[in-house]
Amino acid sequence: GSVAICVLPPMNGFVSEFMLYNGLFRWMQEASLTGAVGASFAILALVLIGGLAIICFTKVFGITFLGTTRSEMHEVKEMPKIRLVPIAISLVLMLCIGLCPWLFNSTMQAASANLPQVDSSIHSVGQEHLAMLSLVCICFLSLVIILYLLRNKVQSKQNIRQSETWGCGYTAATPKIQYTGASYVKTYSDTLDGLIGFEKQNDIPSESYPQQAGEVRSESFDQLEHKAIEKPLRGYQWLMSHFLFLQNGKLQFYMLYGIIFILITIILTFIIH
Repeated sequence: GSVAICVLPPMNGFVSEFMLYNGLFRWMQEASLTGAVGASFAILALVLIGGLAIICFTKVFGITFLGTTRSEMHEVKEMPKIRLVPIAISLVLMLCIGLCPWLFNSTMQAASANLPQVDSSIHSVGQEHLAMLSLVCICFLSLVIILYLLRNKVQSKQNIRQSETWGCGYTAATPKIQYTGASYVKTYSDTLDGLIGFEKQNDIPSESYPQQAGEVRSESFDQLEHKAIEKPLRGYQWLMSHFLFLQNGKLQFYMLYGIIFILITIILTFIIH
């Protein structure tokens, strides 16, 4: 699933993303200036989304499986193999779409047949690209399998030992000095400093020899959402909080509000006419 979402071969995500890029580039050739600009921004958005997906999944994998364990695992057990059957079925389907995309081209044609703006020539062009795409995915998967077999053959003649990763330069690895998600993406978040906000809360003892452990918390947030949505909403909530006295739970007041509204409506009607 992670490989498919990251748009990497030989999964179905690579095929679907390729078809999107193919359609956008074809649109740019025939569209007006406005359409070409819109297609350019769409292509840029796809590139950013794919890159961010790779960063997110490598971050999750790194902080989950690499380094020293941060906390004790409580009664961790392998799931029964029968519960892996749905995952295996999904994996087979994703591989089939990635390796043999032309088998599912008829489904795409049926879905787009009722769209009047879709040219029939698109399907033939897509069929040509799907054959080439299938060859690329098969070659990539074959390369991965060959490298994996070579790796196993080389390692079979050597002594393999397991140790903590990310331990270069020091010998006493502890959970306190392992990478976190924020530290992993810090290089990338710094490049988007204007769009991504960063808050840090320090609770560090001031004593030279503290008796209690300190704590540092960090949290990132979307600057655009914070300034364009959250701040106006807080202002609106502050304004409406001054009218909470109107909702007092007394039926007499609610009837009075209705009478006042009717009177205001009648007066405004006479003024307008």
